[in-house]
Amino acid sequence: MIKKLTLVLLFSLCWANFSLADEYSGMWWDTSKQGQGLSIVQNGASICGAWYLYDSSGNDMWLVFTGSLDSSNTVTAELLRYTGPPLGTTWDTNKLVSSVKGSITITFNSSESASMHYSLGDITGDLNLVPFANDSASFYWDPQRPGQGIGLFTEGSKIYAVWYLYDENGEDMWLTTPGDLSLTSLDADLYQFTGPPLGAVWTSTPVQSTKVGNATLSFPDLNSITLTYSVHGQNGQLNVVPFTCSEGTCSGTYSGTYTGSAPVSNADPDWCGYFATVSLVICDSSVTGNAIDNFGEEYSVSGSVDSNGNVTGTIYEGFETTDTGIGTFTGTISGSSATGTWQDSYGCHGTFSVTKK
Repeated sequence: MIKKLTLVLLFSLCWANFSLADEYSGMWWDTSKQGQGLSIVQNGASICGAWYLYDSSGNDMWLVFTGSLDSSNTVTAELLRYTGPPLGTTWDTNKLVSSVKGSITITFNSSESASMHYSLGDITGDLNLVPFANDSASFYWDPQRPGQGIGLFTEGSKIYAVWYLYDENGEDMWLTTPGDLSLTSLDADLYQFTGPPLGAVWTSTPVQSTKVGNATLSFPDLNSITLTYSVHGQNGQLNVVPFTCSEGTCSGTYSGTYTGSAPVSNADPDWCGYFATVSLVICDSSVTGNAIDNFGEEYSVSGSVDSNGNVTGTIYEGFETTDTGIGTFTGTISGSSATGTWQDSYGCHGTFSVTKK
């Protein structure tokens, strides 16, 4: 399933002295746009990454990607945003929902320089990346709680941690902590950031950090780490282990990205809007994606497809991931197209038609 696969791939380990094949692992940033950056881990030609930045309101958000380097040391991949189990609740992997937010292209000019181009809806931009900390780079995840992870990066005697997780509403958040490198543990405060709204002219002035908790990482060896934390008054513990980055593949008959629209059938279009854009990603038997209606509201989609091409799923409002969602859809895949119907809890209904890219 793509929503589990991508995050498992992202939260991986490459802790070692880097060979030339893995020279791009580390934390990267654009020195002219301080307050955001990329966590990158490489395993041969496979590149996994997380971009930590700010949304249209200036709140913290993170996007993940995974892909393979081509002959020009370039990786191009979709950018996915996730929601998950709310902080402080019992972990439920079924609450992990992804949506495709855009795409990213990174060209590594050397181990000390990379150029990045991104597209997020109608917002595009470029970053000129250099290493922030890449003496060593590692990613860890808890197999019992996939969908979050910790990147650890060292530079000299300093160790930096970036933790990708979800807040009390199940929305993505990232926390950082700097500290002095110890052989067996790290005790440090956790900081949450706000910054320039997505698409605004970048200035570092709005970048503000707030202490939101503390964490202790105990690592008697590099094969098992215990993270004990207190965040926003919620206490917990993760037992994380390494997982090697590799590019995922989808072997399902219908796997691919499908795009299109979903018009409404109700007579009152002012009350019942329609989905102007729909993007569905099918990987094996899993269906994920997102949609934007004619009012500019955003929705997430999660479902499944069986061996006969029958598609079923749930529509979630924005990045909310309730048990029931706000609507459902059913359809059938034939050739390179998928068609079907949708309905929501407000009494609106219509059809959808998407075509495989």
